[in-house]
Amino acid sequence: MEDRSHKLLSCLFAFCTLVLSGCSSDTGSTFSALIDFSKDTYPEAVAEVTGLSIREDWGRWSDADVAPKVTIRFKKPLPKTFAITLVAQANEKNDNPVVRVGSFEQEIFIQSVGEQVSLDVDLHEPADTIEIIPPHPASPKELGINSDRRKLGVGLYSLKVEE
Repeated sequence: MEDRSHKLLSCLFAFCTLVLSGCSSDTGSTFSALIDFSKDTYPEAVAEVTGLSIREDWGRWSDADVAPKVTIRFKKPLPKTFAITLVAQANEKNDNPVVRVGSFEQEIFIQSVGEQVSLDVDLHEPADTIEIIPPHPASPKELGINSDRRKLGVGLYSLKVEE
């Protein structure tokens, strides 16, 4: 009975680790990752994120003073075909950022605060990075909103990758 309990606990631990990591295992299951930009940390599947400003209660802004684009690099290659669901906002000069994954590139349109945008990606070569490129980062000061001098573009609430 103890051996059976040990096996059950081992399986449960492996399942929880898989779910909490936000990434599929090498056993043929599908890839899935959810990034909540209002959190201090990113899922285990994410190797590195650059180009973002400080965390705010709702998420994070892209910040051209840090980098000209947001780059999200995963620890493993992304699937050949998958969907990206992005919940975002944009200032008036950046409501049409480009999302790039390898040679795949698509302009998206963000019309409102907290808008959900989905796109289907079909890769012709392996890629492990998603880039979000605001066309014209501008500071709230430049836009006459407030005294914030950061060069902001796209506000990211969440990004989901799902095979």
